[in-house]
Amino acid sequence: MPSLSTILLGIQALPITIFGALILYNPVKAGFHDVPASVSHIIGFSSLSLGTAYIVAAFQPRRARHQFLLTTVPLRLAAAWVFRNDGNEARGAPMWDFVNSFVALGVVGFERGVFGF
Repeated sequence: MPSLSTILLGIQALPITIFGALILYNPVKAGFHDVPASVSHIIGFSSLSLGTAYIVAAFQPRRARHQFLLTTVPLRLAAAWVFRNDGNEARGAPMWDFVNSFVALGVVGFERGVFGF
């Protein structure tokens, strides 16, 4: 059975990979109807690249998975703060990043035995 950190990285990879593919396949459906094609392409391929990084990280040794997850925590917290200040346009993004940052800390702590399990 895969470890919790592998599962978490896989779960975190899904939305950004799907979003990147959707932007490239149908930018209008992704809400990019007023955005130049070049910007849609940049965001779409950047999202796919980030999703791919999460997938690759999921298959790395435990220490590398933990380093990757711990690196994402401050970035996710900063993103949650910025998205929250963006208002309703961001919708669920602030909560997604906020929760995932603490889930990442919890998973790394659990796998390292910090909690005594």
